[in-house]
Amino acid sequence: MPKKTAEAIKQSGNEYVLQVKGNQKNLLEQIILNCNVSPAISTDETIEQNRGRDETRRVSVYDDLYGIDTDDWIGIKQIVKIERVTYTSKKELPSLDTSYFISSIQVTALEYNKGIRSHWSIENSLHYVKDVTFHEDASLIRSGNAPTNFSIIRNIAINVLRRMNFNSFPQAIRMVGGDIPKLLEALE
Repeated sequence: MPKKTAEAIKQSGNEYVLQVKGNQKNLLEQIILNCNVSPAISTDETIEQNRGRDETRRVSVYDDLYGIDTDDWIGIKQIVKIERVTYTSKKELPSLDTSYFISSIQVTALEYNKGIRSHWSIENSLHYVKDVTFHEDASLIRSGNAPTNFSIIRNIAINVLRRMNFNSFPQAIRMVGGDIPKLLEALE
């Protein structure tokens, strides 16, 4: 997210929790350094089993903003680090994923864990399906209203398939993709 996004969010009277990725290289490097040299002011850890995977998620909150330009990142108050360790089977090595966020609010690690996790459920239930199943990010449709129109069509398709109670979108597409009467029946 660019600095202007944080500024626009704050100027509209709202707060932000923004993920910091490699496109903000200097900010990300400073955040990692701050997390490595400062103690967390709050931590929360959850363990859950989901789809045959065991996942441990540790959220750590820091208030060390040393080296971060608070004039550029308007309203920044905290740094959030999320470490996810996922075990897919006892035979494979676990995977480790670490994400960093900046926040204009001051809450506990538990509250960040719940909020960010609920956002990921939205991401997984809609955006992931649109990208992986319908290849939206790979689409070459880029001019005029066409990208928006095709996004709406994909949303309609996802809703119709969900209404038909399919657990897997690739399976749903194979089962009813060419069966127009069955699709029309789902719309009734």
